[in-house]
Amino acid sequence: MGLLDKLLGGRQPKKVPRTWENLPSCLMLLLEDFDSHKIIGAARSTDKKIVCLVPVGAHVDPTGFGQIELLYQFADDPSLAVLTWRGMVFVRRTFLASTILASHTFADFIRYLSIEAKRQGLRCDSA
Repeated sequence: MGLLDKLLGGRQPKKVPRTWENLPSCLMLLLEDFDSHKIIGAARSTDKKIVCLVPVGAHVDPTGFGQIELLYQFADDPSLAVLTWRGMVFVRRTFLASTILASHTFADFIRYLSIEAKRQGLRCDSA
């Protein structure tokens, strides 16, 4: 029995059906120069469900399958606000758009998002 099975007491987590209609939409932002004001502005002006912050040098799965499964994690878990994977940071748009703090570095920005998510009773995770 794995750790997830132990935590769930044998229950399986609810999962939305894996169809293109249920896949949360995603805005990917390549961060050549970090600017928290631009990131928050993009989150406020898009209709996408998830914003993916991609620093230069982050490993992006060329097939896209890894990113697709991560997007489904947001559909499966409404309390998930921030998810990091291979240097990329996936953030629920509604959470990111409500952010008011400007940060000077990407690391400070992600640290703030994590603290704010926990303060709001939301989850942050790494894949």
